Amino acid sequence: PHEYFDSVCVCKHPYDGFDCGECVGNRTGEQCEKNKKLIRREIRELSPKERLKVFSYLSLAKMKKSARFRILSAGNRYDRASFRFLEASVFDVGAWVRYYAYKPILQNNIFNYSTTFATRGPAFLTWHRWHLAFIEREIQVITGDDNFTIPYYDWSRDGKHCEICTDEFMGKSDSQGVLTSSSYFANWKSICSGYYFEYKYCPVAEDGCKMEPLQRSPGADPGIPRLPTVKDVEDTIQWGSYDTPPYDTRANKSFRNVLEGFKSPSDGVTGKLSMDSLVRSFMGGSMSQDTVCGADPLFLFHHAYIDKIFETWIQKRGATSAMYPTSGIPGQDPEENIVPSMPPKKNKVFLNKAEQFGYTYSKYPQ
Repeated sequence: PHEYFDSVCVCKHPYDGFDCGECVGNRTGEQCEKNKKLIRREIRELSPKERLKVFSYLSLAKMKKSARFRILSAGNRYDRASFRFLEASVFDVGAWVRYYAYKPILQNNIFNYSTTFATRGPAFLTWHRWHLAFIEREIQVITGDDNFTIPYYDWSRDGKHCEICTDEFMGKSDSQGVLTSSSYFANWKSICSGYYFEYKYCPVAEDGCKMEPLQRSPGADPGIPRLPTVKDVEDTIQWGSYDTPPYDTRANKSFRNVLEGFKSPSDGVTGKLSMDSLVRSFMGGSMSQDTVCGADPLFLFHHAYIDKIFETWIQKRGATSAMYPTSGIPGQDPEENIVPSMPPKKNKVFLNKAEQFGYTYSKYPQ
């Protein structure tokens, strides 16, 4: 954070937030004196009225400018004079956060393409846990609904079809992968250009870049015929080590690396597209693009299920921050801050039970 901030607030428990004006995740009340535990539910558990409420909140988040955060755009990462902080909607701030964390890391004026701040290492699960909590909280703020939670999408029983890729739920696609006009999210576009401008931050429309509409093509790739299965989930949870050397895509018998989708869930060793990577590739379109996947609300519902699997593993293993390894990967060590969390949150903190952050998950199916 010292790249952009001279100082930050340090809050006394149970207060939190960039100005210490909020409560930590598992507390509520004027003095943060009350315990809180919300339940994230599978999207198909919601009634039509509840589902419409979630979609209306997302729509508001997509339209309403954030009063709390700005996004960074830069024409040249080497030149700080080109840095601009721009207004963005609440949802687009969340999408930008994922975009920013995925950019190649610039070290000593050299780009490091081997990793990112959010993927291909120990921080994958803790980073996305923080990301969900961040967006969830921002939507709670703009709606005034402190009980709002992001639903999850359990794809493990859907086989060769995305059962929620219909206009009743997340939207149906045409033969070109574009969401049909009757889809709830039909007119959504990404905030940042999806092209891989490694030397820029978030090229936007005013820079002459084309902003891609939301797209999906679930099951269109014949090489990726189906989603991960219930057995894949069960096999993934069997791995006892949170992560293993060398703590990247080569890590064997690593729960994190299997769930991220670089190793087979069954043996933990065979290189195989699986779990998170398989789901995003199966969906195609925006979800399959590392830079703009966060522009699709389906990305949030998918990662809420990834987080549920993470939570199941934590509960089974009694896992705590002590299990978070030191890898040497830039921005991913236990004492380093999640990029670009504000207020700064350490990576290791989110390797703890979800109840510490004020939520849990429903049992689905019953």
